[in-house]
Amino acid sequence: MRNSRSIPVHHRAPLLATAATAVAAATATGWATTAHRLRARNHELQHAQRDQVTGLLTRRAWEHTAAVAWSRHDSVVGLADLDHFKAINDEYGHQAGDAVLRTVATRLNRALGGIAVLGRYGGDELVFVTRWAHAHRRELPGVLAAPVRLGRTELDIGVSLGISSPGHPTPSSAVDDADRAMYQAKHHQRRHAL
Repeated sequence: MRNSRSIPVHHRAPLLATAATAVAAATATGWATTAHRLRARNHELQHAQRDQVTGLLTRRAWEHTAAVAWSRHDSVVGLADLDHFKAINDEYGHQAGDAVLRTVATRLNRALGGIAVLGRYGGDELVFVTRWAHAHRRELPGVLAAPVRLGRTELDIGVSLGISSPGHPTPSSAVDDADRAMYQAKHHQRRHAL
C-alpha cells in the first residue's frame, strides 16, 4: 500500500508550478491592495493638512513645516487677523465670511507664497513664516485689506498684521511676539505693527 502523502515525482512539478502561480497571484493582489490603501491614506493625510476653506496648511501642519523651515537669524512670523470678522458672518452669512477669508488667504499666498510657509492658525487668523526682509513689504497690509467683492456687494475689510522680531529660537516663541504685535495694531487701529 502506498503512502497517501507521497506523490510520484512526475506529478510534483505541475503541482509546484500551480502552487507557485497561486502564491505569486496572491502576493501580487496583496501588494496591489496594499499599494491602493497606501495611496488612499496618503491622499487623506495630504487633504487633512490643508484647511478646507482657505487651502492653506492647517495649524498643526503649519507648525511642523515652519519648524523645519525655521532659521533663527532672519526668520519671522506674521499673524494676520481679519478685523470685525464676526460682523461679516452675522450680517452676510458664513458662506460670505468663508469667501472673505479665502480671498485674504489667496492674496497672502500671491504676495508671499513662494517665499513663505503659510497657514490658517485658527478662526480668522492667518499665519506665515518668512525671512525678515520679505515680511516688511510695504504693500502687504494694503493688499490684504483691499475691499472684497461678493456678488454686487463690495465689503471693506480690515486686517491687523503683526510681525515678530527676528532672533527667536523657535517659531512658537515668534508666534507669541507676532500675536502681541497684532493686538497692538488692532488696539491702535493701525493695520501693521512690529
